[in-house]
Amino acid sequence: MRSAYAPKLVAAAMLSLLVAPRVHAEPCSDDRLSEAALAILETHGDLPVARLEDLVRDARSNAVGLRMVRAASGSPELASLLTDATAREGAIAVCGEAEADGVVVRIVGREGARIRVSLGDQGLAIDIVPVRGLGRATLVVRAIEGTSFTRDLGARDARLVLPSDFPEAFVAQVLATDASGPRPVAEACFGAVRPPDATEIASETPSAHVARLRRMVSAPSLRANHVLDAAAAAHAAAVCTEGRAVHELDGIGPIERLRRLGVEARTVGEVVARASSRAESLASFDASPSHRLALEDAQYTDAGFGEATSEDGHVCSVVVLAAWPRFAGR
Repeated sequence: MRSAYAPKLVAAAMLSLLVAPRVHAEPCSDDRLSEAALAILETHGDLPVARLEDLVRDARSNAVGLRMVRAASGSPELASLLTDATAREGAIAVCGEAEADGVVVRIVGREGARIRVSLGDQGLAIDIVPVRGLGRATLVVRAIEGTSFTRDLGARDARLVLPSDFPEAFVAQVLATDASGPRPVAEACFGAVRPPDATEIASETPSAHVARLRRMVSAPSLRANHVLDAAAAAHAAAVCTEGRAVHELDGIGPIERLRRLGVEARTVGEVVARASSRAESLASFDASPSHRLALEDAQYTDAGFGEATSEDGHVCSVVVLAAWPRFAGR
């Protein structure tokens, strides 16, 4: 995105009647997330974030920021997951769950809009129905090979028709801006969207990963910048402390953070992720249209990278991008 900064992607299998799965009532009553929870009850072992997202999309949910707990009914983990999601996401928090043999799968996330894609006489159209008042919102659509489409959204429901030659495999994402900066609040996939190559990602550093993404779209390579590194590292540590992947903390965003280090730039960008591992953090960069647009933007000349690990083991990754930064004094 060219704004001040850019943020940071079926039917569930039926369980045996002998298991007698059931979907709980309030407060975890989102039908689509509950359908995904039913499918997860059949699985065993750890569930990668990418697989959780696949099952949620298969259930036609547009929720993002997904987290899941599988625990015994009545476990404190289940209650704390919902309490934390409600505190973080407010009115756009969503929750669904299912239970079988005393085991509950609960999924939480945020869903600020419903996204529907249809093919009509005018071509591919995307309908955006806000779940709550979104304030400043933007639709970002990114095709597999990098073609992109962005459009600011009005306060009312919107139907947007994509250009006639737009590829028919893409991810559509709605971003909303609040006190913490812009963040995804809904996402939908259309067509055969390839998942990120987790094997290749697992062996990469953040800087090498971003360099590879830019080579794929023929964007110029980025210069290393130690001041941007310092800003990224400090914000990564703050994100881990806060426990939320946000751009603004205490009313201070990436532009002001660089100014306090004495740096001005034509344009400043930032990408933030918080995940259970570095590989999942980098995979989230790949899967999000708004993240990719920022990381691949040819206008940026310099980059800084920061990473931190929280006490609970989450990895927080930050990339700070700048166009022609210069030292302006503190």
